[in-house]
Amino acid sequence: MPDDAEFERLMAHLKAGESVKPWLDIDLSWVTALALIGHLQLSLRHPGNTGESASLIRGLTEGLIDYMDRYAPGIALILRKGWGPQYDVIRGVKP
Repeated sequence: MPDDAEFERLMAHLKAGESVKPWLDIDLSWVTALALIGHLQLSLRHPGNTGESASLIRGLTEGLIDYMDRYAPGIALILRKGWGPQYDVIRGVKP
């Protein structure tokens, strides 16, 4: 694990290159995107997952949700429930 100074240098380097192409293009199936969104939401709900990178990933996740909602209107209402633990379903446990 890099120390704080190494991490800051890495982040500065990556941010400096954000305007440089090529960007990473990722093709996801809808099922993979749904699973990815769910895992990102769960990880972002961890109380220790804070800071700049968490904010960045929250924005990415919301962007994915908005994109999918353009092609499947209403899906955002379902996907955004993933931010709330009250909607969690634990497999194998009956409510």
